[in-house]
Amino acid sequence: MLNHKTLSEMYTKAYKVFLQWLQEKKKHDFNIDYINNLNGSYLKYHMRDLYDFFDDQDIHIEVYKTHYLDDESASMKWSFDCGSVMSRGYDTRLFAEWAAFKTGFKELEKKL
Repeated sequence: MLNHKTLSEMYTKAYKVFLQWLQEKKKHDFNIDYINNLNGSYLKYHMRDLYDFFDDQDIHIEVYKTHYLDDESASMKWSFDCGSVMSRGYDTRLFAEWAAFKTGFKELEKKL
């Protein structure tokens, strides 16, 4: 599970860009107390913001269902595409999104 404290420690530069983006783009929706209280709180309620943030950073994130067929059964899993990084096999969309956003922060950190 992603949380703001972990992101701020692992991807320092990318996380600062995210906070600046929140302050600039979401200033009507969020106040500074909200941003200051992010450390330790989980991202699950702000997924749409993360998609918009990464779009603004030219990091495309897509989360989708993948169908698997083998000799014995058929199943569906969640997958993600984050530019040069693709992954699959997540049981829920939420887990795939967490992994995709973590990958997005990692990719942005490399770019900065």
